[in-house]
Amino acid sequence: WTAPLSRAVLGISAGIVTALVILRAAAPAGMPFAAASAAFAYLVSLVASGAVGMPDVRFARQVFTRGSSRAALAS
Repeated sequence: WTAPLSRAVLGISAGIVTALVILRAAAPAGMPFAAASAAFAYLVSLVASGAVGMPDVRFARQVFTRGSSRAALAS
């Protein structure tokens, strides 16, 4: 059990709790908004806690950006 593993477990746990709280609070606004808010809160919690590093975020952004530009070109 190392410090990075502890940080990852705590970050993921905090992200889940945060997402559940946001999901519960935003439920009256509609399910799509609540789900999007909870997902955003989860991701922010992971980055803020250090469970996910900025290189991972940049990589994910590149993957999603590359996929959306291909879809736009195919249309």
